[in-house]
Amino acid sequence: MKKIKSVISGVLFSLRLTFSLKEGAKYSIFKFFIVMLNNISPIILTIFPGLIVNELFYHKRMSYLVIYVLALAIVPLLKEIVTTLSNRYIYSLEQNLSLRLMSEFYLFILRMDYETLENPDLQEELWRARGTYTGSISIIDQVIDFFIAIINIAIYSIIIVRYDFLIIIIIATMVIINFLIKKHVREKIYESNKELDKCDRKLSTISYMFDQNSFGKEFRLFDLSQYLVDKYITLKKEANSIELKQYKKYNKTSIIGSITYCTQQIVLYSILIFHIFRDNYPVGDLSIALSAAGQFSGKLKNVFDCYLQLYERSMYVEEMNHFFRTPNKNYGTGKEKPKFEKNSTIEFKNVSFKYPGSDTYALKDFSIKIKADEKLCIVGQNGSGKSTFIKLLTRLYLPCSGEITLNGININEYDYALYQKLFAPVFQDFVQYEFSAKENIILNSPEDNNKLLQVIKKTGLDELFKKLPKGLNSQVGKYIDPEGFEPSGGEAQRLAIARALYRGGNIYLLDEPTAALDPIQEYEIYSQFNDMITDRCAILITHRLSAVQLADKVAVFHNGKVIEYGTHSELYSQGGVYTEMFDKQAQFYRDAPEKAETTEV
Repeated sequence: MKKIKSVISGVLFSLRLTFSLKEGAKYSIFKFFIVMLNNISPIILTIFPGLIVNELFYHKRMSYLVIYVLALAIVPLLKEIVTTLSNRYIYSLEQNLSLRLMSEFYLFILRMDYETLENPDLQEELWRARGTYTGSISIIDQVIDFFIAIINIAIYSIIIVRYDFLIIIIIATMVIINFLIKKHVREKIYESNKELDKCDRKLSTISYMFDQNSFGKEFRLFDLSQYLVDKYITLKKEANSIELKQYKKYNKTSIIGSITYCTQQIVLYSILIFHIFRDNYPVGDLSIALSAAGQFSGKLKNVFDCYLQLYERSMYVEEMNHFFRTPNKNYGTGKEKPKFEKNSTIEFKNVSFKYPGSDTYALKDFSIKIKADEKLCIVGQNGSGKSTFIKLLTRLYLPCSGEITLNGININEYDYALYQKLFAPVFQDFVQYEFSAKENIILNSPEDNNKLLQVIKKTGLDELFKKLPKGLNSQVGKYIDPEGFEPSGGEAQRLAIARALYRGGNIYLLDEPTAALDPIQEYEIYSQFNDMITDRCAILITHRLSAVQLADKVAVFHNGKVIEYGTHSELYSQGGVYTEMFDKQAQFYRDAPEKAETTEV
């Protein structure tokens, strides 16, 4: 009973999901009508051949023969015409519904909490939920087939009962035996599919690398060709082994199904022949009864197969519901409209945070105040909490304790989307989109050619685009367009900076934005950037300290806390951690490599 409730729950979920979309309601209604129409033809083909035989042997009424023959000829033709004309429309409806479901699913994913998506267990659920959500169309089809099959069962039962009710019992027994065997096999395959999905995910990551030019250099220089192909083959063999076991299980059910069908046919022929000899049934009735029995068996099998498919899907729907119940703490939260004016401040007040599954705090009792008219430079060793600070500031993560305020109000009180529009970020691991250069800079911002040209000139990209045959319309990367261009590390980072400048914002975030540039280029970019955002707040995270003198304040992070804070001159004169870091890095550029001591800052 619990499993039946699970099936009903899964079906209702898919029905609610589909009918909540106008494309889904239209598709379901039209598909039901067409399937119903198509099921008239088999009924005609079941009854009329037997009636023709009876007319030829017994009644010999020419008018009836003409009607039966015309019906047998015209009904399939009409069915074919209707099916051909309707299939294109149904296909169009199905495409629109599939597209809508896919877009709804990806919108949900893209609006999930960033911290949630970093969870590898959730990634496994996401992989399986995608197919279930977008596969809601198949559930609608199965529900339609289920109800149409029940209607057909009722019709064919009326025909069969006229001859012998025992036929229904025999067919039902054979179908139920097959159903129970298939159900057991489906449950086993459902469990093995979890392992197969894991293999497929791993295979997709490797095949993705094969397709991307960005991996090509390292593959060759590290001589990874055979290593990666062997790794792919090992995983593929593992997946093939699982699929082979599933195939063997399906084979067993096919053999058992063939045996039960053979037994069923022998018994049916025996019963009907017995009635023809004993009860003197017309010979044509043998054809009608056998056709009706075949249709009844097929439709009853359809009912159980539909139930099996719905049962199997219900297990995936249950998983999917668990995925969709994942709490979303950020998107859509907050109602206040954020304002960042010249007197505004952002403040971290005794903030502590540790990543899910970790026992170590990335930030502990962390406090700092950022003023709207300041440019803050953050330095510190790897693991000191710099990137975590940015994630908390932008609400990609929520603090475990303490609070972050904007103008004295907890940032969680502000509308999430509007709050994030305050920031113009440039990260070290920025995304290089497989779009044109122009699209890479503008993205979803309103297009303004004058503004775009100014940004390109300020970031020093104008010379690059003058050299390219297609200019700003040149494809970034060669994966889609062989005439595209592969930007150098410095050019790619300039594109990322141009993107942030074009978007604009009240607070510029620069997390190692010039890591691929040499020191001279780096200083030029920082100097230009400093001039570009004279009236904006900026937070700069860097390992190289050549740009700290452009900042108003410097914060030194260590073990999740601010251990030194002030201007470059103030901190350097103190002779503390910052002074040591600055001198060691300066020594690296000034002295021979064997004499210089390096410190990662």
